[in-house]
Amino acid sequence: MKPVVIITILFQEKVKKAYSLLSKYVAPQLADKISDGQIDSIWKHNRKKLTLFFSDIKDFTSITDTLEPEDMANVLNEYLTEMNKRWFKRGIDEVLQIRCGINTGMATVGGYGSSERKEYTAMGMQTNIAARLEKTCKPGGILISHTTWALVNDEISCSEQGQINVKGLNRAIRTYSIDAITDEINSQCPLKPPGV
Repeated sequence: MKPVVIITILFQEKVKKAYSLLSKYVAPQLADKISDGQIDSIWKHNRKKLTLFFSDIKDFTSITDTLEPEDMANVLNEYLTEMNKRWFKRGIDEVLQIRCGINTGMATVGGYGSSERKEYTAMGMQTNIAARLEKTCKPGGILISHTTWALVNDEISCSEQGQINVKGLNRAIRTYSIDAITDEINSQCPLKPPGV
């Protein structure tokens, strides 16, 4: 092979590895834009209708106090990769329970930050509502807004949970729990160890 061909092949392999690494840290659509050289379009702010998802692990801070940092990192990575695995067999008796909040609405997406470091994210009241739904949700549950409910109620069984107030918003938000999916997930993948 000619040296130019070898250099081209090596360069293509490096680009593939870089794309693979990048796609683990950002959404695939964003990684594709970067790979295609559409860098400028990423940093522009655009309004889009999005369904926003927030989740949090209940009692995460207190759980981290009971485990060594390496053990916690391994547990967290495994949990986020495969939420249907149990760690009870490994002697970890803390149960990780997540709360999820989902809202649909218009948000501004784009690159935010300084000239040295930026983050691609969504901002606006609809993002705040999704975060508030997550904080209000019971551990092990999924709480959605009325706008999200309107998109999924024909396919997913939901129960109305009342209204919540969100700081900075003059109206209350009607909320629903996703019972059918929660029951299905819990039956297929119990988060509690046997005997608890």
